[in-house]
Amino acid sequence: MLEPFYRAIWYPISVYLFEIVAIPCMSMFPLRPRSNAWWQKVLWIVLGIACACVLRYGLVQLRTVLTQLLGIRGSYYQSMLTHLVAMVAVCAVLYRGSFFSKTLTVILALSLAGQIGFVYGNLMLLWWKPEFTPGMIMVRDVLGYGTFAMYYLVLGRYSNVTSFYLTLRDHLLLIVISFLNFTLGCVVLRYLDGMTAFLLFNLTCVFATVAITFLLFRFTNEHQRAVDQQIALQDMRMSQSALVQMQETAAQMKELRHELSNHFTYLDTLVEEQRYDELHAYLRRAEDQSREAAQTITTANPVVNSIVNQKLSYARSLGILTQAKVILPDTLPLEDLTLCSLLGNLLNNAIEACRGQEAPVIDLRISPVKTYLIFQVENSVTRDVLKENPNLTSTKAEAENHGIGLRVIRRITNEHNGILRYEMSAPDRFVMRVMLPI
Repeated sequence: MLEPFYRAIWYPISVYLFEIVAIPCMSMFPLRPRSNAWWQKVLWIVLGIACACVLRYGLVQLRTVLTQLLGIRGSYYQSMLTHLVAMVAVCAVLYRGSFFSKTLTVILALSLAGQIGFVYGNLMLLWWKPEFTPGMIMVRDVLGYGTFAMYYLVLGRYSNVTSFYLTLRDHLLLIVISFLNFTLGCVVLRYLDGMTAFLLFNLTCVFATVAITFLLFRFTNEHQRAVDQQIALQDMRMSQSALVQMQETAAQMKELRHELSNHFTYLDTLVEEQRYDELHAYLRRAEDQSREAAQTITTANPVVNSIVNQKLSYARSLGILTQAKVILPDTLPLEDLTLCSLLGNLLNNAIEACRGQEAPVIDLRISPVKTYLIFQVENSVTRDVLKENPNLTSTKAEAENHGIGLRVIRRITNEHNGILRYEMSAPDRFVMRVMLPI
């Protein structure tokens, strides 16, 4: 009953099951085409599957021609290599992210799927010998590729394999080990006889793949600990900077009170002596100074005053036009040190983005809206940064040592059950918005 279905439908499809399962699973990486609607994403993935299948078919035909011309015997390894090349090529074009990360993920999952498929098949042969029926083959394929998909799910959920921050050394080491395991599994299969030896070998290969995966998780966890240490160090430096700035602000206020007393004494002298021209000139100079002082933020929170005034003053010294409007609720959802870290990193990122522009602008807005306190920083840009880098990953030479500011912002947002949004509000304006429940 199943044989007509198997021959007409299942067998032609099963030749490309690796591509059909793997390409959608690789969507743990962000799509290279910018697609907002779900149906657009599905359409791109379906197109990727079709391209991978076509490419694999072409590689199989090329392999057939070459083996005939060169007199080389075809092997399981050659067949699996056509899957590998087709999937890596399509995933490199379809998905963003490190090429090494995508290659590593394809090799690991392809190796695991092939090995587990063999294990399932051999177990079935042990129980239902001597025939390997179409029904058993379909069950084996479903179990094998189901395990394949589950592996992708776990890999994407519990490791940062999609991250740009794994070092080149880690990537190359993992790829070499996994590829050697993949190659060994394919080559040695043709030289083993006996069901027990065959089964034990494949179980050993599965163990090797799991061990490689363990190394991957270990590398990513070590990197995450290093990042956490960098974030903690930055928080410490930020809090020390805030303390110094608050002390400087207090000293400036003391000096201002002393200067005001001198101003009033001098004004009184000018009035008594009827030196009105000098009085008018003095008042005009005072008005100019007051305009500059009007750019200073004054709220009931000294941390906000200190950080915002210091950062915006530094931005103005770089020729950046600054605007700010700060309205704080009676109760803030953040402790002083966390607030200092959040504001400092938001403004640092904006200042860094504005460097080198002809007419840079930074606009800061802090205000409560319904049940949220919204921190919004808008800065000018020279291009659509999200089109080239939708995840805002650092593009500096040592990416693992940069981009800490954005990670701090994300960590603070997640720890306080907030919402982080960033978008292009105009072709030349980038907005980052943090919404924290009050």
